[in-house]
Amino acid sequence: MWAQVSRYMVTTDDATAGSHPGKTAAFPSTCNGALNAGAVFYIANNANNTIVNSETVGTFLALSVHLYKQTQDAQYLSAVQLSASFVTTVLYDGNAIRDGITLGTCDTANDFWTSNSGVVIEGLSILASTHSTYTPRLNSLISATIPYSRWTNVSDGIIIEGPISAADANSNGAILVNWMPHVFWYSEGVNN
Repeated sequence: MWAQVSRYMVTTDDATAGSHPGKTAAFPSTCNGALNAGAVFYIANNANNTIVNSETVGTFLALSVHLYKQTQDAQYLSAVQLSASFVTTVLYDGNAIRDGITLGTCDTANDFWTSNSGVVIEGLSILASTHSTYTPRLNSLISATIPYSRWTNVSDGIIIEGPISAADANSNGAILVNWMPHVFWYSEGVNN
C-alpha cells in the first residue's frame, strides 16, 4: 500500500519544478510561503486535479511513521518528514489542520474536521518520540486542537462537529480521541 500511495507524494524535486510525473497540471513550488514537498494528491487518476486532502496526506504521514518505527528504513523517514513539514506549514492555520488545498491555485479549503488534526497528531507523536525537533510542532497542534471551538463545546468539553450528520461527527471525533493514547505512549516511552 505504501508504495502505491508514495507515487502520488510531491517530492522536493517535484515541488521545486512545480510538476509531478502523474499530473499534467503544473503547480507553484510553494503555497502559503512553504515548499509543497510532502503533499499527497487526493485524486490519483485525474492528471489535471491537484487537490491535496488532509486525510490523504495525514494518513500517509501516519503510515510512513509507523513503518519507519518498525523498520528504521530511511525512505519512510524521508516521506514522513516531508509530509509533516507540508501539513504543519501549509495546512495548519494555528488552530487546526485544514481539510485540503488545491496546489495548482494554492486555494485552501475552509473546512476543518477533527479527523484531519487527529491523524496528524498521531503521526507527529510517534515522529517526535524519535526526533525531538518535531515536539514543538506537536505541542502547538495539541494545544490548539483540543479546545478548538469548532468541535469542542466550551461549557462541557464534549467533542462536537460542525454541520454534518451525527454518524460522521461520531466517527470523526473518534479519530481525534484515538490519537490521545499515542501521545501518551510515545511521550512517556511506553511504546519506544
